Parts: sequence; C-alpha cells; structure tokens
Amino acid sequence: HKTVKDYISDQKMLLAGQILRDSNLSITMVADKVGYGNYSYFIKLFRKYYGMTPREFQKKEMKEKGENRA
Repeated sequence: HKTVKDYISDQKMLLAGQILRDSNLSITMVADKVGYGNYSYFIKLFRKYYGMTPREFQKKEMKEKGENRA
C-alpha cells in the first residue's frame, strides 16, 4: 500500500545501500548515482530509511565485511 513515489524512493535507498556496501564511492557520488542532486536531502531520506547516516552505514558495512573475512 505504497504510493509510486514511496516505492521509487525505497528502491533508490536499497540501491544506495548496495552501492555503499559494494564500492568505495563517496556519499556525494552515491547520492548523485541514485538520483539525488541535493546531498542533504539524500542524507535525510537515507537516515529515515536505514536509521543511520550513509557514513555510519558505510563504516558498519566495512566493519562487518572485515569480520566476515577473519
């Protein structure tokens, strides 16, 4: 029961999470890649979706990757 706008936003956030997980791109580049030219707005939406900032998410994912390799 989502609007088209909400669905698209969710898909963008999932893609942003995947890009942050799988690359070393800057947050600005990720925001741009998923269609958000406004960095602050991207961070606001990302935090709402994931419960943390993109930087926190990226650090958490890097830490988990490191632990899984050990």
